[in-house]
Amino acid sequence: MTGSPAFYPALPGSWLVDLSHVDLSRVQVGGRTVDGDRLPSPFTPKGDRPEGPARYAMPTVKRRGGAATA
Repeated sequence: MTGSPAFYPALPGSWLVDLSHVDLSRVQVGGRTVDGDRLPSPFTPKGDRPEGPARYAMPTVKRRGGAATA
């Protein structure tokens, strides 16, 4: 993630972030790389890959590893 996510003051704890580029094929479990196409996206309620910028809660942004400061 590059830059700082945009804070949305009308909804505290909500950040505008584009997580559609996150490559789940780089996930490792037990030292082995897993098939990212078979994993649900942890960033959407239904597990679909995000299609662009969306508002996410702070725990979701932190899970991605991004620094989110106002």
